[in-house]
Amino acid sequence: MTLDVAAILSATGARAIRLSAGHRFDELSVADLETGFREARVDSRQVEQGDLFVALPGEQTDGHRFIGQALRRGALGAMVQRVPDDLPDVPGHRYLFVTPNPLQALQSTATLWRRRHAAEVIGITGSIGKTTTKEIIAGVLSSAMPTLRSEANLNTEIGVPMMLLRLGPEHRAAVLEMGMYVPGDIGLLARIAEPRIGIVTNVHPIHLERAGSLERIARGKSELIQALPPGGLAILNADDAWTRAMAVSSGIARVVLVGTAPDAAYRAEDITSHGLDGYELTVRAEGGAHRLRVGVAGTHTVHAVLAAIATGREMDLSWTEIATALEALRLDSRQRITRRDDFLLIDDSYNAAPMSVKAALDLLRAAPGRKIAVLGDMLELGEGEETAHREVGEYAAAVADWLVARGPRSAGTAEAAARRGMDAGRIVHVDDNQHALEAVQTILSSDPGKWSVLVKGSRGMRMEEIVHGLENL
Repeated sequence: MTLDVAAILSATGARAIRLSAGHRFDELSVADLETGFREARVDSRQVEQGDLFVALPGEQTDGHRFIGQALRRGALGAMVQRVPDDLPDVPGHRYLFVTPNPLQALQSTATLWRRRHAAEVIGITGSIGKTTTKEIIAGVLSSAMPTLRSEANLNTEIGVPMMLLRLGPEHRAAVLEMGMYVPGDIGLLARIAEPRIGIVTNVHPIHLERAGSLERIARGKSELIQALPPGGLAILNADDAWTRAMAVSSGIARVVLVGTAPDAAYRAEDITSHGLDGYELTVRAEGGAHRLRVGVAGTHTVHAVLAAIATGREMDLSWTEIATALEALRLDSRQRITRRDDFLLIDDSYNAAPMSVKAALDLLRAAPGRKIAVLGDMLELGEGEETAHREVGEYAAAVADWLVARGPRSAGTAEAAARRGMDAGRIVHVDDNQHALEAVQTILSSDPGKWSVLVKGSRGMRMEEIVHGLENL
């Protein structure tokens, strides 16, 4: 980025100090106002030459402890609450922006920076599928225009402003994922990013223990729709009751429903899976029918694809451009597929919730050979966790040849699979990852042939340990 000193001062009202070699504090000059920063960082270990370091207090430590380290690593400036006593003697000039709340200063600066650019900002939230939807929309748009997209987990009150500060004059679109911890979070992110297009994927009981109820989750997600401006566009999942109900809260924005429901403006029909090579579908929209090929495996991505089509059409992409982009689409996501001589490994170990586990099982269904589902506990589901694990077990019974259930809650998964008719001799329940790995190894070695193995569980279950073990076989 080329964010300059003048922009930071305008956005934050911070007291600016120029630090010179020999620990001298100089007054700013007019020339200083044009000094530009490369990128904003909150982790001093990631700082590179020319960056702006933002010193934030954290749960474990305080960023002010690492201002010196950031400056030594080449930070051109730091946004701080107080000036530390142990500043290093570094060559050249460095800048300190002193403000009562560095996080709010970062957010205000990001909003100013966003307003300086003409890029269309697209905000995406929902209980599951945010990252996939973001990647598919960005993939379609980037085929026709320079597009900025959220990276990694930069979807919070810290991450979203950091992404906005990467906007450049070349960008015509910015596709930003927006995460929610508690109600109010999405509203804050929408005020920072000011999206014109807002997309809600669905509402499910994810992190229910934090939010308190499904209704509170829905209200939190709907904050994105309520924040859209006149002329804005809300794209909502027509097949999710909580999401489509947000249409009444859209205020002055237009609403487009996407899904398989009869009243969806972009309606999917005649979906044909081609396994891991993707799928085809017919999209009825704008008075016509369009047969499209999608290069992404798993028909669970249909709603994300429809949202991408609606977004593309809103941004004047032709149906031909959209069709070409979807066919060429490949996802670089948390879900990894590794092909080996003796088995195919689907690593979806990052996290888990009932709907995402079912989506992963749909992908396993499309994979070749016999199938092993390694499913760990789903955490933070609140009172509905027993029902959720039973539902997943019943679903797995219809897909997998073997089920390895890992964790105390997954005992319900194993029991439900057996009740649904899965051979009890092909159901293994274990307490830890090592035993899960050994169970999969035993299955593979005792019955040679082509296998596909899915590993899926909540982050706290550390299911990646099983993945690493399988990768090293």
